[in-house]
Amino acid sequence: MSENAVNPRLMRRAEAKAYCRGVDPYDVCPPLVFGKKLLWDKVALDEALDAMRHKRTAPAATEPGVNENVEGELERARKRITTGAASGRK
Repeated sequence: MSENAVNPRLMRRAEAKAYCRGVDPYDVCPPLVFGKKLLWDKVALDEALDAMRHKRTAPAATEPGVNENVEGELERARKRITTGAASGRK
């Protein structure tokens, strides 16, 4: 990284959208208002995204039978790996 590179904490909408990988920053948190400028704070975006992640529930906790499907898929993957290693396939 060059010495002159700037990593701004406050971002315009397009920059915040790029930071959020294409998600509209309005969907994440409200902007800060500076006169007529609307700017998103990188820290506020991170905190809002962390809060969204913590609110999500794991499917295994809510859907019966999900763990069995995962265990079955893991067992099938182990067999494929073992079969491939035993046969010398790469």
